[in-house]
Amino acid sequence: MLDKFIESLTAEQKMALIQTLSDSIEPEVKEKPEPTVAPKPEASRDVDLDFSTSKESDQVKTRIPVTENKRFNSFIDDGTEAKGREFKTPDIKPTERRRQPTKMVEQKCTKCQNSVKVHPTHARDWYVCDRCIGGR
Repeated sequence: MLDKFIESLTAEQKMALIQTLSDSIEPEVKEKPEPTVAPKPEASRDVDLDFSTSKESDQVKTRIPVTENKRFNSFIDDGTEAKGREFKTPDIKPTERRRQPTKMVEQKCTKCQNSVKVHPTHARDWYVCDRCIGGR
């Protein structure tokens, strides 16, 4: 639709349109506001809430694979985060298992005709044993 509109214009109208568009674009380019730096937020208590980054911290000086460095767990649980009764694991007796053990099902391999006992999950009409699947 835009193409049809532009084709319908005469050469003088096209030049006037180009001039109007270029005049409206130039003042925006000249009036670029200077970037402002946001003030650093106040930190509360012992927690520093400043998550801003700088160019120096973004650039990694040396890139070393994780497996090259000696790693260790530096976390020390001093108990300040989880205090009280609600964080203690209660002493309970685990429930007794009452389910019957799984009964294996007899299957006949469709390739080698050998009988094999398999878990009921793997039972199917066209059963192929592990030996035949492996290509041995």
